[in-house]
Amino acid sequence: MKHIRASSRWLLVVLALLLSGCQGFPPAPVNPPPSPTCDELALKEEGPENLPFETVFVRNSGSAWPNGPGLLIATGPQDLAEITPYVGEKAVTDLKMVDFGTSFVAATFSGWKGSASFAFCVTSIQQENQTVTLHAHLIDQTGAVPAVTASYYHLLSIPKNRIPQGEVSFRLALTLNTYEYTGPAVDQVVFKESQEEIVTSVIRTIR
Repeated sequence: MKHIRASSRWLLVVLALLLSGCQGFPPAPVNPPPSPTCDELALKEEGPENLPFETVFVRNSGSAWPNGPGLLIATGPQDLAEITPYVGEKAVTDLKMVDFGTSFVAATFSGWKGSASFAFCVTSIQQENQTVTLHAHLIDQTGAVPAVTASYYHLLSIPKNRIPQGEVSFRLALTLNTYEYTGPAVDQVVFKESQEEIVTSVIRTIR
């Protein structure tokens, strides 16, 4: 009888630990507010100081890039070998169509390996002296259709004539747009935008 009571006590302890561990992970909201889209955020960040760019490819599934955000710069076709191991076949084809006589390629990677409900995109680019900053967002799009909205890397081309020649420091600045719970009910959530953070940088020579 004592053995049975002891086992019951241990079972209660294990259950209590499991329940306490789950408290840090609230369930997904039943009716989440609409998440911002990449286009909406880009429109919000529009300004005369922004550099123009064109999207070469946006990947709607995971990439081979290791964990953690990444940034690669290709100033000519010879540099594409640094990018191609981490992107799909269609992206490689599109990259080869870039006119490197007038543009160069910036390959940005979120490093995200989790849920397909997240979207990653560069929304604006700014240049100050020899520093170019690519502003990117990682957006929680819970409730959206993953095949349409999910993305993990963004490849883009930037005109060379808008960048100073010589050594240039390229920085990837990331903002997280995620749900934040404001009350005990699962539908009491708002969208919170984190403070932007420089997550990686690379120096390349532009000619």
